[in-house]
Amino acid sequence: MLMQMCAATRHAVAGRIQWHRHSCLCAFAKPTTQRVAHRVTSQPGQLLIANLELEFRSTHRKTSPLKIPNRKYSALSYRAEQRARLELPDFRLKFLATSHSPLATAFLIHGSAIKTPANLYRFNHMQISNRWQTGGKPTRLFALEVSELLVECAPVRTLLLTILFVSPASAQSWTVETTGWDSNLRAVFATHSSNPQHHPAPVIWASGSNGRTLRSTDGGQHYTRGLVNAVQAHSLDLRGIQAFNEKLAYVMASGPGNMSRIYKTHNGGETWKLQFSGTDQKFFLDALACISETECFALSDPVDGKFVLISTTDGQNWKELPRDSMPAALPGEGAFAASNSCLAIYDKREIYFVTGGGAARVFHSPDLGRTWTVTETPIMKGNPSWGAFSIARLGGMLVVVGGDFKDDADSKRTAAYSLDGGVTWTLATRPPTGFRSAVAFLNRDTLLSAGTGGEDISTDQGTHWTRTDDKDLNAIAVLDGTAWAVGPNATIVHWTERPR
Repeated sequence: MLMQMCAATRHAVAGRIQWHRHSCLCAFAKPTTQRVAHRVTSQPGQLLIANLELEFRSTHRKTSPLKIPNRKYSALSYRAEQRARLELPDFRLKFLATSHSPLATAFLIHGSAIKTPANLYRFNHMQISNRWQTGGKPTRLFALEVSELLVECAPVRTLLLTILFVSPASAQSWTVETTGWDSNLRAVFATHSSNPQHHPAPVIWASGSNGRTLRSTDGGQHYTRGLVNAVQAHSLDLRGIQAFNEKLAYVMASGPGNMSRIYKTHNGGETWKLQFSGTDQKFFLDALACISETECFALSDPVDGKFVLISTTDGQNWKELPRDSMPAALPGEGAFAASNSCLAIYDKREIYFVTGGGAARVFHSPDLGRTWTVTETPIMKGNPSWGAFSIARLGGMLVVVGGDFKDDADSKRTAAYSLDGGVTWTLATRPPTGFRSAVAFLNRDTLLSAGTGGEDISTDQGTHWTRTDDKDLNAIAVLDGTAWAVGPNATIVHWTERPR
C-alpha cells in the first residue's frame, strides 16, 4: 500500500501515523524502526507489488484517505473495497515520480494482503524500502492495522505520480483443445482416473445437444466422441454431467416431461442406461449434482408452485424429495439449464440452487433437502431471460453470476457475492463484462466466469472482475487448480497461463 499525503506537523504515539512539517511522500516501517526516507532521488522507479490489488487516483483533494488535511497537494490514494480480500499474482506497476522540488523518490514493495475476520485491512509480511538508500534490501513491516502503521514522510513539498503501466506478470486465457462437432456443449466435468498412480492425467467429460458426449482420458490432449444409445438420441439435450472416473458417469437431459431424463454409464460411454424420465409436462430438469457414485440430486423447475428435487441413494433408483419445507416459487420464477451449475452441493450436505425470471434468489438446505431457506440476491430479475444462472461456494464464500442471456453485453447486476454463507449479498464492485452462465472457484481467491459474450477472472473472491476472453462458452469445470470450459460446436477449452 502506498499513500502520498501532506500535512502540517502532527505527531502520534509509536505505532501510529506520524507527520512532519512540509512532508509529502510517506514510507512505512515497524513502530520501532527509525525514519526510512531521509534523502530521496529524482529518477523514476519501479514499484513491485505481489499479491495486492491497488486502485490509484491522482487528484487534488481537501482530505487524504485518512482524513488528514491535504489542501495543496496532488494525492495518490489507495482504496480497498470493504468486503474485498485483496490478492493478485505477481502484480507489477510502473510509475514516474516528478516534483516541483528536485526531490522525488521510488519505493520497492513486496508483500501480500490478507483479510481476517478481525480486521479487513491487515497486511502480512509486507516489505517496504527506499531502493536508493538500502540497496534494494527492504525493511520488514509486520502485520499491523492501517491505523497503526508508523508513517515517515520525506521532505518533498509537492509530488505528482503518473501511472505508466499496469499488468499481470503472465497472460491467462482459454485455449481450445477440441472443436468442430454438431453439439452445443452445456456441461463439463473433470475428475481423476480410477487408477491415478498409473494414469495421473485428468479425465474430462462433456455433454450437450443432439445427445452427444465427449471424453478425454489424457487431460484434454485427445477426445472421444459419443452418442447416448436412446431412441431419437439426437433430440436429447444433455445439459448436465457428473463423472467419477474414466468409466462411471451420469448424464442429464433437459426438456419438458419425459424429455427430462437421467442416464448412467459404467463403460466409459459405450452404453448408457436410462434411470429416470419425467412424467409431468411441467417437470423440467435444470441441473445434476452428485456427492458420491451412488448419491446424486437433480433440480427441476416448479411443479404445482414449488421447485422439485429428485435424488438417488443407491445409484439406480430416483425419487422426489419431500417438498413440505420448500419455499413456494414466485410468479415466473424458474431455474436455468444453461451450465449445470444453478445447483451446487457443498461439503456433501448443503444444497444450493439459484433462480431467475420472476426472481433471482438462492435456495439453501443445510441437510440435503430436509429443510430450506431462501434469500434474495441483487442479480437482475423480472424478465424471463434475466436472473441468477450459476452459484459456487468455497469455505464461507459464495458467488453468483447471471444477467440477461438475450443481451450478453449488459453487465449490470451480473455478479454478487456473500461473505456470511449466503445470508446477505453484495453486488460485485466491478462486475463481469456481460451475461455469465457459469462461475467456479479456481482456488481460494480466484474465480472464473464464462458466458456467451466472453469470460472474466476475479482474484479477490468475486469483488472485481477482469475480462480475459471473447469466446462463446457455457459451462466450467475445475480440478486441482486447473479448469476446462465448453460451448457451441463441441468446443472444449483449457485455462492456461502464458508468460509475458
